[in-house]
Amino acid sequence: MIDDVFPGILLHLPVQSLLRFRAVCKSWRCIIDSPAFRKLHIHTNNCNKSEDAIFLHARFYNNGVQVQHNGRSLILKETAHFKDVEWPEYDLEEGASFYEPVKGLICVNYLDYRVPMAICNPFLGQFKIIPALAESDSCSYMITRRSAAVGFDGDEDYKVVQLLECEIDSGIHAHIYSSKTGAWKELVGDGGMLDDMEFCRKHSPMKSACKNGYFAHWCVYGRREGRYGLERYSLILSFNMRNEEFEIIDCGADYATTQYFSEGEHSFLRFDFHLSFENFVQIYKSSFEGEKLSWNPVMHVEVTSLETPPQWSNGCALFVVYNDVFVYDYRARKFIGITPRRNIRESKSRLSNEKFFEHRGSFVSPM
Repeated sequence: MIDDVFPGILLHLPVQSLLRFRAVCKSWRCIIDSPAFRKLHIHTNNCNKSEDAIFLHARFYNNGVQVQHNGRSLILKETAHFKDVEWPEYDLEEGASFYEPVKGLICVNYLDYRVPMAICNPFLGQFKIIPALAESDSCSYMITRRSAAVGFDGDEDYKVVQLLECEIDSGIHAHIYSSKTGAWKELVGDGGMLDDMEFCRKHSPMKSACKNGYFAHWCVYGRREGRYGLERYSLILSFNMRNEEFEIIDCGADYATTQYFSEGEHSFLRFDFHLSFENFVQIYKSSFEGEKLSWNPVMHVEVTSLETPPQWSNGCALFVVYNDVFVYDYRARKFIGITPRRNIRESKSRLSNEKFFEHRGSFVSPM
Protein backbone atom coordinates (compact mmCIF):
# COMPACT_ATOMS: atom_id res chain seq x y z
CA MET A 1 0.00 0.00 0.00
CA ILE A 2 2.78 2.41 0.98
CA ASP A 3 4.69 1.57 -2.20
CA ASP A 4 1.64 2.53 -4.26
CA VAL A 5 1.02 5.84 -2.46
CA PHE A 6 4.60 7.05 -2.13
CA PRO A 7 5.27 7.87 -5.83
CA GLY A 8 2.06 9.90 -5.86
CA ILE A 9 3.35 11.96 -2.94
CA LEU A 10 6.68 12.54 -4.68
CA LEU A 11 4.91 13.87 -7.77
CA HIS A 12 3.82 16.96 -5.83
CA LEU A 13 7.31 17.89 -4.63
CA PRO A 14 9.58 20.39 -6.41
CA VAL A 15 12.50 19.09 -8.43
CA GLN A 16 15.13 20.51 -6.10
CA SER A 17 13.65 18.46 -3.22
CA LEU A 18 13.43 15.29 -5.31
CA LEU A 19 17.08 15.55 -6.32
CA ARG A 20 18.03 15.69 -2.64
CA PHE A 21 15.77 12.73 -1.83
CA ARG A 22 17.63 10.58 -4.36
CA ALA A 23 20.39 10.21 -1.77
CA VAL A 24 18.07 8.81 0.93
CA CYS A 25 17.94 5.23 -0.34
CA LYS A 26 18.20 3.15 -3.50
CA SER A 27 14.45 2.61 -3.87
CA TRP A 28 13.76 6.35 -3.78
CA ARG A 29 16.51 6.97 -6.32
CA CYS A 30 15.06 4.32 -8.64
CA ILE A 31 11.62 5.93 -8.48
CA ILE A 32 12.87 9.48 -9.04
CA ASP A 33 15.26 8.47 -11.85
CA SER A 34 12.71 6.38 -13.75
CA PRO A 35 11.66 7.90 -17.11
CA ALA A 36 8.00 7.15 -16.35
CA PHE A 37 8.09 9.11 -13.08
CA ARG A 38 9.92 12.08 -14.60
CA LYS A 39 7.55 12.24 -17.54
CA LEU A 40 4.55 12.20 -15.19
CA HIS A 41 6.16 14.85 -12.97
CA ILE A 42 6.64 17.13 -15.99
CA HIS A 43 3.01 16.61 -17.01
CA THR A 44 1.55 17.30 -13.55
CA ASN A 45 3.70 20.35 -12.77
CA ASN A 46 2.85 22.69 -15.63
CA CYS A 47 1.41 25.35 -13.33
CA ASN A 48 3.69 27.89 -11.74
CA LYS A 49 3.55 27.47 -7.95
CA SER A 50 5.03 30.58 -6.42
CA GLU A 51 5.98 28.74 -3.23
CA ASP A 52 8.25 26.42 -5.24
CA ALA A 53 10.14 29.29 -6.87
CA ILE A 54 13.76 29.94 -5.96
CA PHE A 55 16.29 32.51 -7.14
CA LEU A 56 19.24 31.62 -9.31
CA HIS A 57 22.28 33.72 -10.05
CA ALA A 58 23.65 33.43 -13.57
CA ARG A 59 26.76 35.09 -14.90
CA PHE A 60 28.69 35.21 -18.13
CA TYR A 61 32.44 35.05 -18.21
CA ASN A 62 35.09 34.77 -20.94
CA ASN A 63 34.62 31.13 -21.88
CA GLY A 64 31.18 30.20 -20.65
CA VAL A 65 28.23 30.47 -18.31
CA GLN A 66 27.72 29.71 -14.62
CA VAL A 67 24.43 29.30 -12.74
CA GLN A 68 24.39 29.28 -8.93
CA HIS A 69 21.84 28.79 -6.14
CA ASN A 70 22.69 30.15 -2.69
CA GLY A 71 26.35 30.35 -3.67
CA ARG A 72 26.48 26.72 -4.84
CA SER A 73 27.28 26.16 -8.49
CA LEU A 74 24.57 24.18 -10.31
CA ILE A 75 26.17 24.35 -13.71
CA LEU A 76 29.51 25.68 -14.94
CA LYS A 77 29.92 25.32 -18.67
CA GLU A 78 32.98 26.34 -20.63
CA THR A 79 32.83 26.00 -24.39
CA ALA A 80 34.94 27.02 -27.35
CA HIS A 81 31.79 28.57 -28.83
CA PHE A 82 32.07 31.38 -26.27
CA LYS A 83 35.82 31.86 -26.55
CA ASP A 84 36.87 35.50 -26.83
CA VAL A 85 33.28 36.73 -26.49
CA GLU A 86 33.24 40.04 -24.61
CA TRP A 87 30.39 39.69 -22.12
CA PRO A 88 29.15 43.02 -20.69
CA GLU A 89 29.79 43.37 -16.96
CA TYR A 90 26.54 45.11 -16.04
CA ASP A 91 24.29 46.05 -18.94
CA LEU A 92 23.80 42.56 -20.29
CA GLU A 93 20.92 43.86 -22.37
CA GLU A 94 23.54 45.61 -24.47
CA GLY A 95 25.13 42.33 -25.46
CA ALA A 96 23.68 39.21 -23.88
CA SER A 97 20.66 37.98 -21.99
CA PHE A 98 19.05 35.09 -20.20
CA TYR A 99 15.48 34.53 -21.40
CA GLU A 100 13.08 34.01 -18.49
CA PRO A 101 13.09 30.32 -17.46
CA VAL A 102 10.25 28.28 -18.96
CA LYS A 103 9.57 24.84 -17.48
CA GLY A 104 13.04 24.83 -15.97
CA LEU A 105 14.89 25.68 -19.19
CA ILE A 106 17.00 28.81 -19.56
CA CYS A 107 17.84 30.26 -22.98
CA VAL A 108 21.24 31.96 -23.20
CA ASN A 109 21.26 34.47 -26.04
CA TYR A 110 24.01 36.79 -27.25
CA LEU A 111 23.10 39.84 -29.30
CA ASP A 112 25.59 38.89 -32.02
CA TYR A 113 23.96 36.15 -34.10
CA ARG A 114 27.38 34.58 -34.80
CA VAL A 115 27.64 33.45 -31.17
CA PRO A 116 25.49 30.31 -30.82
CA MET A 117 22.62 30.22 -28.38
CA ALA A 118 22.39 27.63 -25.63
CA ILE A 119 19.66 25.94 -23.60
CA CYS A 120 20.36 24.68 -20.10
CA ASN A 121 18.59 23.00 -17.20
CA PRO A 122 20.72 23.98 -14.20
CA PHE A 123 19.24 21.43 -11.77
CA LEU A 124 19.92 18.57 -14.17
CA GLY A 125 23.36 20.02 -14.96
CA GLN A 126 22.57 19.87 -18.68
CA PHE A 127 23.74 22.44 -21.23
CA LYS A 128 23.14 22.27 -24.97
CA ILE A 129 24.57 24.48 -27.71
CA ILE A 130 21.90 25.14 -30.34
CA PRO A 131 23.37 24.70 -33.83
CA ALA A 132 23.71 27.96 -35.71
CA LEU A 133 21.84 28.74 -38.89
CA ALA A 134 23.60 28.05 -42.15
CA GLU A 135 25.36 31.16 -43.47
CA SER A 136 22.99 31.29 -46.45
CA ASP A 137 19.96 31.31 -44.13
CA SER A 138 21.14 34.08 -41.82
CA CYS A 139 21.83 36.82 -44.41
CA SER A 140 24.90 37.52 -42.29
CA TYR A 141 26.01 40.72 -43.94
CA MET A 142 22.75 42.47 -43.02
CA ILE A 143 22.03 41.25 -39.45
CA THR A 144 22.39 43.85 -36.69
CA ARG A 145 20.71 42.30 -33.63
CA ARG A 146 19.21 39.01 -32.45
CA SER A 147 16.50 38.21 -29.93
CA ALA A 148 15.33 34.77 -28.83
CA ALA A 149 12.71 33.01 -26.71
CA VAL A 150 12.16 29.40 -25.66
CA GLY A 151 8.72 27.81 -25.45
CA PHE A 152 6.69 24.62 -25.73
CA ASP A 153 3.80 23.16 -27.67
CA GLY A 154 3.53 20.19 -25.28
CA ASP A 155 5.16 18.89 -22.13
CA GLU A 156 8.75 18.14 -23.16
CA ASP A 157 9.50 19.16 -26.76
CA TYR A 158 10.79 22.71 -26.65
CA LYS A 159 11.21 25.29 -29.39
CA VAL A 160 13.52 28.27 -29.76
CA VAL A 161 12.32 31.29 -31.74
CA GLN A 162 15.01 33.54 -33.16
CA LEU A 163 14.35 37.02 -34.52
CA LEU A 164 17.10 38.66 -36.58
CA GLU A 165 16.91 42.39 -37.29
CA CYS A 166 18.01 43.05 -40.85
CA GLU A 167 19.20 46.60 -41.44
CA ILE A 168 19.30 46.61 -45.23
CA ASP A 169 15.97 44.82 -45.70
CA SER A 170 14.39 47.03 -43.00
CA GLY A 171 12.64 44.10 -41.40
CA ILE A 172 12.95 41.07 -39.16
CA HIS A 173 13.82 37.52 -40.19
CA ALA A 174 12.21 34.81 -38.05
CA HIS A 175 13.32 31.20 -37.57
CA ILE A 176 12.32 28.42 -35.21
CA TYR A 177 14.36 25.51 -33.83
CA SER A 178 12.60 22.34 -32.69
CA SER A 179 14.14 19.93 -30.18
CA LYS A 180 12.06 17.20 -31.80
CA THR A 181 13.66 17.61 -35.24
CA GLY A 182 16.97 19.17 -34.14
CA ALA A 183 16.73 21.64 -37.03
CA TRP A 184 15.85 25.23 -37.87
CA LYS A 185 13.17 26.38 -40.29
CA GLU A 186 12.05 29.77 -41.55
CA LEU A 187 8.85 31.47 -40.46
CA VAL A 188 6.60 34.10 -42.02
CA GLY A 189 6.58 33.20 -45.69
CA ASP A 190 9.31 33.87 -48.23
CA GLY A 191 12.62 34.56 -46.56
CA GLY A 192 11.11 34.55 -43.07
CA MET A 193 10.52 38.31 -43.18
CA LEU A 194 8.39 40.54 -40.97
CA ASP A 195 8.44 43.55 -43.26
CA ASP A 196 8.97 47.11 -42.08
CA MET A 197 9.71 46.19 -38.46
CA GLU A 198 12.58 46.83 -36.10
CA PHE A 199 13.29 46.07 -32.46
CA CYS A 200 12.51 48.64 -29.81
CA ARG A 201 15.49 49.84 -27.80
CA LYS A 202 14.96 46.88 -25.47
CA HIS A 203 15.01 43.92 -27.83
CA SER A 204 14.45 41.07 -25.36
CA PRO A 205 11.03 39.37 -25.25
CA MET A 206 8.37 41.01 -23.11
CA LYS A 207 8.35 40.17 -19.41
CA SER A 208 5.49 37.82 -18.56
CA ALA A 209 3.62 36.36 -15.60
CA CYS A 210 2.56 33.40 -17.76
CA LYS A 211 5.12 30.60 -17.47
CA ASN A 212 3.62 27.78 -19.57
CA GLY A 213 5.76 28.68 -22.58
CA TYR A 214 2.97 28.59 -25.16
CA PHE A 215 3.43 32.23 -26.19
CA ALA A 216 6.27 34.73 -26.50
CA HIS A 217 5.77 38.46 -27.06
CA TRP A 218 8.04 41.24 -28.30
CA CYS A 219 7.64 45.01 -28.43
CA VAL A 220 8.68 46.21 -31.88
CA TYR A 221 8.31 49.25 -34.08
CA GLY A 222 6.46 49.21 -37.35
CA ARG A 223 6.93 51.79 -40.09
CA ARG A 224 4.26 53.42 -42.22
CA GLU A 225 3.59 56.57 -44.18
CA GLY A 226 2.32 59.43 -42.03
CA ARG A 227 1.47 63.07 -42.49
CA TYR A 228 5.13 64.08 -42.41
CA GLY A 229 6.62 61.06 -44.15
CA LEU A 230 7.67 57.69 -42.78
CA GLU A 231 6.79 57.29 -39.09
CA ARG A 232 7.31 54.61 -36.46
CA TYR A 233 4.54 53.13 -34.33
CA SER A 234 4.51 50.57 -31.51
CA LEU A 235 3.43 46.96 -32.03
CA ILE A 236 3.22 43.80 -29.95
CA LEU A 237 4.59 40.87 -31.93
CA SER A 238 3.03 37.74 -30.43
CA PHE A 239 4.18 34.22 -31.34
CA ASN A 240 2.10 31.09 -30.73
CA MET A 241 4.44 28.14 -30.11
CA ARG A 242 1.72 25.59 -30.83
CA ASN A 243 0.65 26.65 -34.32
CA GLU A 244 3.92 28.53 -35.04
CA GLU A 245 2.19 31.69 -36.17
CA PHE A 246 2.74 35.37 -35.44
CA GLU A 247 0.04 37.85 -34.50
CA ILE A 248 0.71 41.57 -34.87
CA ILE A 249 -1.10 43.87 -32.43
CA ASP A 250 -1.16 47.65 -32.92
CA CYS A 251 -0.51 49.28 -29.51
CA GLY A 252 -1.73 52.72 -30.53
CA ALA A 253 -0.02 55.92 -29.39
CA ASP A 254 2.50 55.58 -26.55
CA TYR A 255 5.57 57.34 -25.15
CA ALA A 256 9.32 56.82 -25.08
CA THR A 257 8.97 55.68 -21.46
CA THR A 258 6.06 53.28 -22.08
CA GLN A 259 6.67 49.61 -21.33
CA TYR A 260 4.47 46.53 -21.59
CA PHE A 261 3.94 43.41 -19.48
CA SER A 262 2.17 40.16 -20.37
CA GLU A 263 -0.28 39.03 -17.66
CA GLY A 264 -1.43 36.03 -19.68
CA GLU A 265 -1.43 34.58 -23.17
CA HIS A 266 -3.70 37.34 -24.51
CA SER A 267 -3.70 39.87 -21.67
CA PHE A 268 -1.33 42.83 -21.34
CA LEU A 269 -0.56 45.71 -19.02
CA ARG A 270 0.80 49.03 -20.23
CA PHE A 271 2.90 51.22 -17.94
CA ASP A 272 3.39 54.90 -18.83
CA PHE A 273 6.27 56.08 -16.64
CA HIS A 274 6.25 59.85 -15.98
CA LEU A 275 9.52 60.55 -14.21
CA SER A 276 9.06 64.31 -14.37
CA PHE A 277 5.91 64.01 -12.25
CA GLU A 278 7.38 62.63 -9.02
CA ASN A 279 7.63 59.02 -10.21
CA PHE A 280 4.00 58.60 -11.24
CA VAL A 281 2.97 55.61 -13.34
CA GLN A 282 -0.24 55.38 -15.33
CA ILE A 283 -1.36 51.75 -15.61
CA TYR A 284 -3.64 50.44 -18.37
CA LYS A 285 -5.07 46.97 -19.01
CA SER A 286 -5.72 45.58 -22.49
CA SER A 287 -9.09 44.60 -23.89
CA PHE A 288 -9.98 43.32 -27.34
CA GLU A 289 -13.02 43.83 -29.52
CA GLY A 290 -12.35 41.41 -32.32
CA GLU A 291 -8.80 42.21 -33.38
CA LYS A 292 -8.87 45.81 -32.14
CA LEU A 293 -6.86 46.53 -28.98
CA SER A 294 -7.99 49.12 -26.45
CA TRP A 295 -6.24 50.29 -23.29
CA ASN A 296 -8.47 50.77 -20.26
CA PRO A 297 -7.11 52.99 -17.45
CA VAL A 298 -6.64 51.04 -14.22
CA MET A 299 -4.91 53.45 -11.86
CA HIS A 300 -2.47 56.32 -11.55
CA VAL A 301 0.07 55.59 -8.82
CA GLU A 302 3.08 57.25 -7.27
CA VAL A 303 5.99 54.85 -6.79
CA THR A 304 8.03 55.17 -3.60
CA SER A 305 11.68 56.12 -4.05
CA LEU A 306 14.15 53.76 -2.39
CA GLU A 307 17.72 54.64 -1.53
CA THR A 308 18.68 50.98 -1.29
CA PRO A 309 17.39 48.13 -3.48
CA PRO A 310 14.44 46.28 -1.90
CA GLN A 311 14.54 42.58 -1.09
CA TRP A 312 13.47 40.61 -4.13
CA SER A 313 10.46 38.36 -3.55
CA ASN A 314 8.65 35.89 -5.80
CA GLY A 315 6.86 37.53 -8.69
CA CYS A 316 9.09 40.57 -9.26
CA ALA A 317 9.57 42.17 -12.67
CA LEU A 318 11.98 45.02 -13.34
CA PHE A 319 11.50 47.95 -15.69
CA VAL A 320 14.52 50.10 -16.52
CA VAL A 321 13.52 53.65 -17.43
CA TYR A 322 16.52 55.84 -18.22
CA ASN A 323 18.57 55.90 -14.99
CA ASP A 324 15.96 54.33 -12.72
CA VAL A 325 14.64 50.84 -12.09
CA PHE A 326 10.97 50.25 -11.18
CA VAL A 327 10.23 47.04 -9.25
CA TYR A 328 6.79 45.56 -9.97
CA ASP A 329 5.22 42.68 -8.01
CA TYR A 330 2.99 41.07 -10.62
CA ARG A 331 1.35 38.66 -8.18
CA ALA A 332 0.30 41.45 -5.81
CA ARG A 333 -0.22 43.75 -8.82
CA LYS A 334 1.61 46.69 -7.31
CA PHE A 335 4.90 48.57 -7.58
CA ILE A 336 7.30 47.95 -4.70
CA GLY A 337 9.45 50.97 -5.41
CA ILE A 338 11.90 52.77 -7.64
CA THR A 339 15.66 52.81 -7.14
CA PRO A 340 18.46 54.56 -9.07
CA ARG A 341 20.16 52.31 -11.55
CA ARG A 342 23.54 53.17 -10.05
CA ASN A 343 22.50 51.36 -6.83
CA ILE A 344 22.24 48.15 -8.79
CA ARG A 345 25.67 48.57 -10.32
CA GLU A 346 27.34 49.54 -7.05
CA SER A 347 25.76 46.83 -4.90
CA LYS A 348 25.51 44.17 -7.64
CA SER A 349 22.20 43.39 -5.98
CA ARG A 350 19.47 40.98 -6.94
CA LEU A 351 17.71 43.71 -8.82
CA SER A 352 19.79 42.98 -11.92
CA ASN A 353 17.19 40.98 -13.80
CA GLU A 354 19.72 39.69 -16.28
CA LYS A 355 21.74 38.00 -13.53
CA PHE A 356 19.19 36.94 -10.92
CA PHE A 357 15.87 35.37 -11.80
CA GLU A 358 12.96 33.41 -10.42
CA HIS A 359 13.12 29.75 -11.32
CA ARG A 360 11.16 26.53 -10.85
CA GLY A 361 13.06 23.33 -11.50
CA SER A 362 11.83 20.67 -13.89
CA PHE A 363 12.90 17.36 -15.38
CA VAL A 364 12.66 18.69 -18.94
CA SER A 365 15.95 17.89 -20.65
CA PRO A 366 17.50 20.27 -23.20
CA MET A 367 19.55 17.43 -24.71
